Amino acid sequence: MQSCAITTYVSNMLSRQPEDARINSLLRTALLANAIYSAASGLAALIFASGLSGALLTLGAIAGISTAVVLGSIGAGLVAFAIFVGWVARNPVSRRGLVILITVLDTAWVVLAAGLLGLTGQAFTNTGVIVVIATAIPVGLFAVVQMAALTSWRSPAAR
Repeated sequence: MQSCAITTYVSNMLSRQPEDARINSLLRTALLANAIYSAASGLAALIFASGLSGALLTLGAIAGISTAVVLGSIGAGLVAFAIFVGWVARNPVSRRGLVILITVLDTAWVVLAAGLLGLTGQAFTNTGVIVVIATAIPVGLFAVVQMAALTSWRSPAAR
């Protein structure tokens, strides 16, 4: 049911403008939302790493490294990712390969989140499980919209 609503939204978005402009607009919107979400998540992880690590994880350390350091490192990576995604969003159609890379990374994030919960769910507090799921859902939606727009885009040679 949810994917039908997403598909309908993407179809409506794509049908309102000329093809190149529609796809560029949809990709730009999805990528900018992705960048903003990634930056906000990353900054929250960086700023509140100490407090969040205890609230989200039952472990004091992962492979001998403090969970606050692990969470802060993830936050820094997300901020760097957000900057990259924002840069790609400035002209996504001409950077198609990079949009594919971003979409693959988004998909990997969702798969990793599911795997972490499945394999090490006991390492998370109840709040941690909710945060992991709540973080994976928008990232998965970004990947779906980005891929839908990319599959709608045809190279000039294919027209």
